[in-house]
Amino acid sequence: MKPQESTFVHLKIDPEVFVWFKNQDKGHITRMQDVLKAYVKPIRATNQILLRGHRSPNLHGDRHA
Repeated sequence: MKPQESTFVHLKIDPEVFVWFKNQDKGHITRMQDVLKAYVKPIRATNQILLRGHRSPNLHGDRHA
């Protein structure tokens, strides 16, 4: 899969969360993104498994049901 270009967003974060990440050293934005990716990854995997279990073969373009 080709990496997607980053999306710029305005994100409101609690000050104590931002300060904690910023105090960890350079790269605090990248670390915040890594935390969000780690949060999303298992949820996305679970959702894909659930969706696969509920799809009809015809939704995949199969000619034979």
